[in-house]
Amino acid sequence: MMHRSRTLALAALALLHAGALHAQKPLNLDLERPGFAYPGTPWGWYTADQDDPSLGHPAQMDSVVRHGGRWSLRVARDSAAGPWFGESWFAGDALAGRRVRLSGWVRTQNVQGGSAALRVDAMDGNYQTLSVDSMPGRALRGTAGWTQLVVETTLGENVRALGVGGQVSGTGTVWFDDLVLEIDGRAVTTEPGPAPPTAAQRAWLRSAAVPFASVEPGGDDADLAAFRSLVGDARVVSLGEGTHGTREFFTLKHRMIESLVRRMGFGVVMLEANQLQAERINRYVLTGQGSAREALSGVFKVLQTDEVLAMVEWARAWNASGRGRVEVVGYDMQDPRLPMDSVLAFLRTADPAFAPEAERAYAAMHTAWLPGPYPVRPDSVVRAWSASADVVRRHVREHAPAYLARGADRARVAWAVQNAEVAFQSASLGDLTPQSVRDSAMAANIAWTLAQRPAGTRAVVWAHNSHVMRGPGWMGTYLDQMLPGQVRVVGFTTAEGAYTAAGNWARDAASRTMGEFPLAPVPPPPGSLAAELYALGAARLLLDLRGAAAGEGAWLAEPRPFLGIGGRVVDYGYYTIPIARLYDAVVYLRTTTASRPMR
Repeated sequence: MMHRSRTLALAALALLHAGALHAQKPLNLDLERPGFAYPGTPWGWYTADQDDPSLGHPAQMDSVVRHGGRWSLRVARDSAAGPWFGESWFAGDALAGRRVRLSGWVRTQNVQGGSAALRVDAMDGNYQTLSVDSMPGRALRGTAGWTQLVVETTLGENVRALGVGGQVSGTGTVWFDDLVLEIDGRAVTTEPGPAPPTAAQRAWLRSAAVPFASVEPGGDDADLAAFRSLVGDARVVSLGEGTHGTREFFTLKHRMIESLVRRMGFGVVMLEANQLQAERINRYVLTGQGSAREALSGVFKVLQTDEVLAMVEWARAWNASGRGRVEVVGYDMQDPRLPMDSVLAFLRTADPAFAPEAERAYAAMHTAWLPGPYPVRPDSVVRAWSASADVVRRHVREHAPAYLARGADRARVAWAVQNAEVAFQSASLGDLTPQSVRDSAMAANIAWTLAQRPAGTRAVVWAHNSHVMRGPGWMGTYLDQMLPGQVRVVGFTTAEGAYTAAGNWARDAASRTMGEFPLAPVPPPPGSLAAELYALGAARLLLDLRGAAAGEGAWLAEPRPFLGIGGRVVDYGYYTIPIARLYDAVVYLRTTTASRPMR
């Protein structure tokens, strides 16, 4: 859910993997398909104003000025603040060593202080840029009629992802049209997809997928026996979600939590929410102080729903009943404001000699965050903030024994050390920081939370499919390393319906407009697990993937489309991953609906 400000203007999403390939998602490089997620832009493409609505709508489809077909893409800039570029993404081992040629037609009008060009980015498996070719010395300037531009490059052995598109800097108006991507001389017009499973593999799927009765919490949970068997003696169960806005994902997770708490002694529910902000929720469920609505008002909008509200109120009722104890906490670290304030408040009483230095260390970051969440943070700012926050972090951690020796409360000291750590974690997040920085920090915060509880405390982690999976650089991998053999990971997917998401991605999360959007595509992409489960006709299924890669489930250990929509609306909601290598199980729901924002 973190906002990542990017300098992209135009982006179509696609994936390429080694192995048997079957045509799947259109790349829309000819710009002929309008998008529905962001009207006025091409289907599947990214434009920078999706991240920053204050830019207006400088990138728009144009039916008047075009090179071919019905549409071109026009970028009109009246400010020279930052470059714009567009890209299509291709990922997989199949790219290493390939020859790539991107061509396209570009027209310019009064381009000043910059230029217009095509661009190719070569990236690693985590989409971090390894090299860029943006036509230095060959870009268009001033005013020019339709001109064909070409970029050619040979990809290195470490390349796992490719970005292609157009780049504009300076001011003026630029039109792009009829882009063509060739790999080793072959034009690529669709995202290649995986081979369909064999008859034997489909028979295995029919036998392995276990139906269950309901997604609604409360009542009998006998039908969740297969889920509890999957959990076994695991200390942590990570429950994903294919979108951040699906009602049935949330209600089923609530139902699973009830079963784990009642039958298996789980004692903590951990939300993908900023850690200190979520303490209001925990205070409510443990003591009844305040209300669930008030407690949820401080977390991300995607969690401010009737479904999460019902789970929090159930946790409070469970604690009040005397039958057991469950906590609801957070582990995210994107907002440093409360952690910084808490550290400073602690130091003013426990270490007044160091408090002024800590205030100076936090001053720049504190000031930048005063207007609202997610100020601009280029790498230079990140380096300065993290270095300053590290000074406070090291001091508080090193002096913790002295604080205790002077009579400071043990819990207050532990929280001071942790809040200084979270402030440093947040300071280390920049506009272009790899997602692994956040995910490793969230895993560390989960481990810290468990360490503060009695030995053996069991926890449910609530997060997005991407965070819980055991992929390189993702939270699930770090949790596995910290708690080897003690984590179960469950992904959630669906085939059709709607979801709640932000229709814009303003830097200030509070001003993002939430809406209901249709899931796309329907039915799911060919060769995907969801498509195969959809064909079975069942409404609700649990598929245990442990050991699947060694048998007839091996096809699920190959890269296949899997649902992965975050907090924002998208035209195409699938990304390609080796599902059986990343999850212990997958929950499938045929039809789902949008989550219901709290009123």
